[in-house]
Amino acid sequence: MNRTFIIALVLLGGGCTTRLHYEYFEPSGLDSVISMPPQAPKNVATLAWSGCELQVGAEVSKENRIVITLRAFLPPSTHAVFSSDRAKFSVTGAEEEMKLSWQEWTLSNGVGARREVAFDAPLKPQSFAKTPTRLGIEDMGRYETTITLPAHYSDIRYFTFELPPPKGHIKPLRMTFVRRTADYRYFVQLQ
Repeated sequence: MNRTFIIALVLLGGGCTTRLHYEYFEPSGLDSVISMPPQAPKNVATLAWSGCELQVGAEVSKENRIVITLRAFLPPSTHAVFSSDRAKFSVTGAEEEMKLSWQEWTLSNGVGARREVAFDAPLKPQSFAKTPTRLGIEDMGRYETTITLPAHYSDIRYFTFELPPPKGHIKPLRMTFVRRTADYRYFVQLQ
């Protein structure tokens, strides 16, 4: 009886968790490093200034391509402008300059929409304090861009990424990313 109970307990415990094994890039070079999702290893660099927040992360896609993601959030009554629309990617022996643009998130009559804006355009903050209206266009204050590196960079172990500084910062935002392999348990609800 005890043996059957132990076997059932082991099988039930395995059904509640899933072991995820994936490759990601650990950043360094901005104010702090956080995890997204929270239970993952530290994989997103953040910079906060004047109420605004910028997050930069890199991961390996299912197609084994390196994807760099930038996210910015501007709460009400904040402003941000980046000094240029060019980023620099460098790895041993190679350097590339990339033109960037933002996907700006808005609400149009209560429905989410997005449009492309220049990376160095003045970014609009969130236009509502708590609840957006159902009519008209509301600015979300959220911006996102994704860069997929060319396939010949798929196997690199580290790289440096440099963004133009936001207004008020003198130096470019320079980050170093090192490839890591993660193995962690992620709780999955039984259905």
